[in-house]
Amino acid sequence: MDALTRWIDSLVQWLAGGLQPMVESGNLGYLLPFLMLVVVTVTAVSSKNRMSLAGYVLGWVVALSVMALYLQSGGDRVIENLTGNVPRNDLLTPGLFGLAVGFIGLFPFVRMKLSDAQPIIVALVAGVALLLLFLAWRASASIPNPSTSGLEELIVYRRRYVGIFALTFGIGVLAHVLVSAANPPKPPPAPEKK
Repeated sequence: MDALTRWIDSLVQWLAGGLQPMVESGNLGYLLPFLMLVVVTVTAVSSKNRMSLAGYVLGWVVALSVMALYLQSGGDRVIENLTGNVPRNDLLTPGLFGLAVGFIGLFPFVRMKLSDAQPIIVALVAGVALLLLFLAWRASASIPNPSTSGLEELIVYRRRYVGIFALTFGIGVLAHVLVSAANPPKPPPAPEKK
């Protein structure tokens, strides 16, 4: 039993030791949306439900449209309004916001069969993952001279903000999937025989 406890302890230390530098450097803002995009791509391509592929394409089209609107309308103010211009340690806001978007965004479909809701889940995850990758890139591209003192920390903070949002968004989507799987819709009543 002690060997198992030590193994679990070393596993947790290894995971935390690997995750902490990624959070601190802001690279989580690129890694998690990329992993979500890879998972949803494999799901859409290998799914027996061909509508998942249509949901995947829809996610790409919506994400690209939002990116174009973002660039045309000077959307970098969105990042500035969300994160501010001073790096902080407050990551509760993106965490709660990610959970809300991940779970509440799919809440109207909680009573659907999971196989019927799969294209909607694929579309949402693909679109949000692409948008988060774009925002992680815009975190540095929106600042003209990042080598100025303090601006590098702001870029890292904004990428960390995107990474925490992506992490909690994924948790929210998985929570929705679990709730949907545990709460299947009731079958329609059988017709009465006369």
